[in-house]
Amino acid sequence: MRTPWPPALHGGPLAHQDVCVTGALGFIGTHLCQALAARGARVRCVDRSAGDHAGARRARGLLTGLPNVSVLRADVGRDVLDDALDGARAVIHLAALPGVRAGHDPVELWRENTLTTALLAQETARRGQRLVLVSTSSVYGQASVLPTDERAPPAPLSPYAVSKLAAEQVCLGAVAREGADVVIARLFTVFGERQRPDMAFARWIDGMVAGGPIPWCAGGGTARDFTYVGDAVAGLIAAMQFGRPGQIYNIAGAGSTPLRQALHVLERLLRRSAGVNRAPPFRGEALITSACGKKAARELGYRPAYSLEEGLERQASWALAQYAEPAGGPAEREPLAAAT
Repeated sequence: MRTPWPPALHGGPLAHQDVCVTGALGFIGTHLCQALAARGARVRCVDRSAGDHAGARRARGLLTGLPNVSVLRADVGRDVLDDALDGARAVIHLAALPGVRAGHDPVELWRENTLTTALLAQETARRGQRLVLVSTSSVYGQASVLPTDERAPPAPLSPYAVSKLAAEQVCLGAVAREGADVVIARLFTVFGERQRPDMAFARWIDGMVAGGPIPWCAGGGTARDFTYVGDAVAGLIAAMQFGRPGQIYNIAGAGSTPLRQALHVLERLLRRSAGVNRAPPFRGEALITSACGKKAARELGYRPAYSLEEGLERQASWALAQYAEPAGGPAEREPLAAAT
């Protein structure tokens, strides 16, 4: 049976509850803030890129017109967050340097992903607030058991994954030492409308619409547990409402799919064939990811609602609509603000 936390957040709309989201102008963040607002929450959207580039301005535009939504420009690791945190019941922490392949400096990753999380965990614990840390399936590395449950020993393969695992450990330490109320959600390969342009499906759609080859640097047999962004958002909200302090939950899709099969689905949806521009596989990624979702189903009531094909149809339809806009198109689309 699911145990609600806090009682005021239990079930139904989140009417009149104040929730803070960091990294709110990112791919997942905008969807999450929209969903929280639709459920009646008062949402404080925190991001340090509130208007720095076209992507951030578009994301801000999606949120500022919503009722009970405020967008605050702040750097979680450097600024005083009283305006964002005062009176909030919960904080969902998405802000991070994203991307296994991004090639960030390990010191920068530690500062932005780990130290920032440590500061936020300390601050939310002092205020008696729930913190949902949004982590990543990358912490598992190449798991020896598939599907992989939350008890599997972490084996990160990239500096990014190391920084996210360290952020998890910081939070679990705060739970053990201070009784902090932290829940950790490990997301598996999120896709959907407004996906970051550097991510695989967005790049594939761009390449196929342009009529050129798509980048392909996956090894043979590569497979991913793809999670539609609507499911990821539902899982994060469920973790906020029903997660137990100090617990980790896999938030994943409907099962692991070979990349070749995912590409065939996209070719069918777009009615185009994709040539591939091959490159060596990236050394910091697992060959296969596959989540065991039993714990999230049992304790959070989370079950993915979208198949890979349903999610890709939504993403492809959204992308094609952007290309059709007179002032739009791939050349104008820039990465949104940092998100995991």
